[in-house]
Amino acid sequence: MHAVKRLFPVFLLIPCLSCSFVKEDRELCPCNLTIEVAGAPGPVRLLVEGPSFERDSTVAGDTSVTWRVPRPDVRITAVCGAEWNRGVVIADGCECPPLYLGVGRVETNSENATCVPPLNKAYCQIDMQFKCPAGWKPLPVAVTGNICGYSASGNPAPGAFRCEAEPSGVTGRCRFRIPRQRDASLLLTIGSSWTFALGEYLRQTGYNWNEPDLQDVQLDIDISLTDITFRSASWTHTEKLWFLI
Repeated sequence: MHAVKRLFPVFLLIPCLSCSFVKEDRELCPCNLTIEVAGAPGPVRLLVEGPSFERDSTVAGDTSVTWRVPRPDVRITAVCGAEWNRGVVIADGCECPPLYLGVGRVETNSENATCVPPLNKAYCQIDMQFKCPAGWKPLPVAVTGNICGYSASGNPAPGAFRCEAEPSGVTGRCRFRIPRQRDASLLLTIGSSWTFALGEYLRQTGYNWNEPDLQDVQLDIDISLTDITFRSASWTHTEKLWFLI
């Protein structure tokens, strides 16, 4: 009887032991992960994935949230400006959405952790200003390429890309949003007959598709009766036109 009485208080304490007192259990406890969203141009969809864990929520552009997540690390995807379904697919005939994107892993092997997921500008806006001979109106324009969106890992996804625009008859201006490229294969078609190596022209200007935040491009396109000239801030290229449209 005495032995039983001495053991009883020990059994009573076992349910009260917590992660704060036992090393082995503490390593299995969740981490309080604070995610700080800053500088986003709009609402941000956050997807957090870990072992047997998934959290998907949309938060305001400048805010922070704290979630209990598993150890030792989780994967975070932050998306702004586009629908995300394990990636982004750009439909045929459409330009890239105004996408800001960040994908990465965060160490959560502690009781508390904080991260600021990068939201990088994942599109390049090409602003084209056309100057045509007197009496001409700007011709239809199309851009084609081999990247049609982004994979779940945030990398450019291969596939056919094509978007079209009709330059304004008043200003001769049109714009395209282009996804991040892997090479210089972009093509520009003007009217029904002229095709130009737009990706190569951008390469010659020094454009860098590997920058975290893609820069926008301004191209002035001057069409004469015999030549077409492409100009950016520090680059000029002229080609002969052998026939009229």
